[in-house]
Amino acid sequence: MKFNKLKLILLAILFIIPRIQGTNSFYVDTETTSSIMAAGTWEVEESVIINEIMWMGSSSSSNDEWLELRNITNAPIDLNRWKLINAGVGTSDIILTGSIPANGYYLVSYYAASHPQSSLSDSIIVDQVEENISFIDNGEVITLVDSSNKTIDQTPSDTWATGANGPPSWKSMERNEDPDTGWHQCDDPDCNDTSFWDTEDSNYGTPKTVNLSVYGSHTPSLTFNKDSSSHTVSFVVTNIENYDELEYVIEYPTAQSHEGIVGSHTLHNETEFRKDNIFLGTCSSTEGRVCIEHDIIGDIELTVTLHNTSESNILTTKILSY
Repeated sequence: MKFNKLKLILLAILFIIPRIQGTNSFYVDTETTSSIMAAGTWEVEESVIINEIMWMGSSSSSNDEWLELRNITNAPIDLNRWKLINAGVGTSDIILTGSIPANGYYLVSYYAASHPQSSLSDSIIVDQVEENISFIDNGEVITLVDSSNKTIDQTPSDTWATGANGPPSWKSMERNEDPDTGWHQCDDPDCNDTSFWDTEDSNYGTPKTVNLSVYGSHTPSLTFNKDSSSHTVSFVVTNIENYDELEYVIEYPTAQSHEGIVGSHTLHNETEFRKDNIFLGTCSSTEGRVCIEHDIIGDIELTVTLHNTSESNILTTKILSY
């Protein structure tokens, strides 16, 4: 009997106590794990995008700036210790707090909606009032990083892709419905609705809800392809009838240097622009033309910029592994 009691004590030491202390490497706290999974607060790359920026302020104040994030997943995400790099005064960062709901939005604003200098409708809920938020009118790169400093999203260049700094109108810079295709200016008449603003005056934007565009389903779209056998690339841009000019830049690294191809095209109510069989190399201009392929050692990047009288739309760079 004493021996059996001793065995029970030894068994308790070997199996029960390690589970209580959590020292058994094979033990999984299933209750805690299930709770974390149910909360759905995993940080996933490209789970949150920078969705809309009122970088110019509003008719009420140049300080009336805000930035909206959008959760493109079906689970809430914890934003604590996430940062907006370069979104503060000077080159300082903004540290985020709280969480963003599944398929929802998170608004960081200089003013609360009820502030006298805010043009936002009082019905708009600002998730983080941040007096450090400040954007440079000429443009800057804003980067969203998670709590481990991994880049989640980024604005495309040192200049704002679009947006209008009034007077007469102040219009936000909004992400296209397909985030990979770039940005547009909030020109839709509904962008000026009192659902978003104190008055239907001169401010345009859609904080805390789906983005709108005057072009509706006609948001420009970019497709980029390569043909390894001929050492060429091709691209096509569609839904461009609202633009007057198109510029493109193709860049890629070689063993010797960094090469680039640039071009432009004046648009005349075209709905599509196509550029085929762009040779990635150099060709002689003499009789009996000879072409030499570039020895490409990295990715090929394409940037297309569309212009009209009121905006420039930079389509997100496409990258092809070569």
